[in-house]
Amino acid sequence: MINDSRMSNGFKNKLLILMVLALAISILISIFQEFPGYMDADYYFAGGIQLAEGNGFTEPYLWNYFDPSNKLPHPSHGYWMPLTSIIAAGGMVITGAQTWVSGRLGFYLIGMFIPALTAILAFSFTKREDLSLLSGILAIFSGYYSVYMQTTDSFSINMILGGLFFLIAHRDNYKVYFLLGLLSGLFHLARADGVFWLGISLLIASINNFKNHRNFRWWIISYSTCLFGYILVMGPWFFRNYQAFGSLLGPQASNMIWLTHYNQVFSYPPNINFNQWWIQGLSTIVTTMISALKVNLLNTIAVLGNIILFPFILIGSWKLRKDVRIGYLLTAWIGLMFLMSLIYPFAGMRGGFFHAGAALQPALWAIAPVGLEIAVEKSSQKRRWNIENSKKIFSLSLVAFSLLITVFITFNKLYDYKNRKLIWGMDEKRYQIIGDVIKYNNSENSIVIVGNPPGYYLATGGPAIAIPDGDLNNLLKAADDFNADYLILEPGGFPKALDELFAGNYANDQIDYLSEIDEVKIYKINHNE
Repeated sequence: MINDSRMSNGFKNKLLILMVLALAISILISIFQEFPGYMDADYYFAGGIQLAEGNGFTEPYLWNYFDPSNKLPHPSHGYWMPLTSIIAAGGMVITGAQTWVSGRLGFYLIGMFIPALTAILAFSFTKREDLSLLSGILAIFSGYYSVYMQTTDSFSINMILGGLFFLIAHRDNYKVYFLLGLLSGLFHLARADGVFWLGISLLIASINNFKNHRNFRWWIISYSTCLFGYILVMGPWFFRNYQAFGSLLGPQASNMIWLTHYNQVFSYPPNINFNQWWIQGLSTIVTTMISALKVNLLNTIAVLGNIILFPFILIGSWKLRKDVRIGYLLTAWIGLMFLMSLIYPFAGMRGGFFHAGAALQPALWAIAPVGLEIAVEKSSQKRRWNIENSKKIFSLSLVAFSLLITVFITFNKLYDYKNRKLIWGMDEKRYQIIGDVIKYNNSENSIVIVGNPPGYYLATGGPAIAIPDGDLNNLLKAADDFNADYLILEPGGFPKALDELFAGNYANDQIDYLSEIDEVKIYKINHNE
């Protein structure tokens, strides 16, 4: 599409400038990110290291207990999907080094293409180079997403896939259905909820076939080519899962809809089922769904709409409503809201919608300048402003606001102004010190129970499992079954039932207080013979 003859050479050159600027900003932000910084990114990066070192899809850490196996190393990516780790591993293989910089190379590359793809998508809507370039600039100053674009997470992957999806979704032929199937497979390989896009792809095929009164043969061709593209990507992963877990999807994946609280994800032994979900009562179930819906609606305005863009997205969508992709975009948003509010409310509130919604972002950036122009034209007519000057002023103002909010959010994610210190990766840095304490106790290869097992592994190289949901008895059972020797409790990073243990008000000969580092407490676990 970048060779579209309707695009001027000057426009194409400006797309290259957008790419360079996006890359420069990503590198600038990454200077202050010494570690992945949070468990999702830690997990994907650690998975990339395992692949690059030739260990395959295995992990010497465990962040949930869905698989009944109680041994380390353990089959990886039973819950989170592997594409992010594969991309991270690719950078390491190319450079020959398993470093944080190498692991991010693929994400730098993906991120630098997002503004250009956004501008091309915008051009496909409007055929206006000026509005399209504004869309690309908005993609560079991406607000809440900016600090995550160059990390080992699925945000940039979802954006590039979403941009490509909406770039071709208005076309109607079997080649496009095959490409939509491929994109759907990549969506799913990146995130478990990515299978949602296969449903959208099949819906697009159905709408086109119904609208054009096609015969049964065309329905079969469109469905089969779409599914073939999807299976081409996901088939090998289904086979791997069957070999590792005995099922096409990861263990307990189907039971995630029966959560009664988010920390149940960490229950040991796994205790998630329909009966427990239903017994909490319909009132509680509905209240949870409503709470998730409120949070996700707020995220739609604040995150996807970057606050100021939201009204312009609405106006622009109405202006472009004759383009079938606006309908697909609305359908996708409603579908994700339904999925992350009513089916997976706890995951949705805890970042699921934030992650999944990234796929919509390029289309939203592409639409916003259209809405801005209409709003300026209407206001100029009422106030007798010079329309062209007003458009330039408000366009620059929109960019300035997007820049300011991006800088503000990014700064607060990276730096604690009150204590005047960098806070990104603070947990991993603390784990390095804690790992030294544990090694000092002649326990270099001991399994540790900790809030962020992949983060602990990255910081120390040591094996780790997650703190199980429940009380001390649940914790000690996990310790015995996995032969874990140490426990790390971080403020706010453990179940409420362990408050007494953290406060020191406990009496149990199976656990001894060892040390405290920066308000984090370390315990030695004594196993019953």
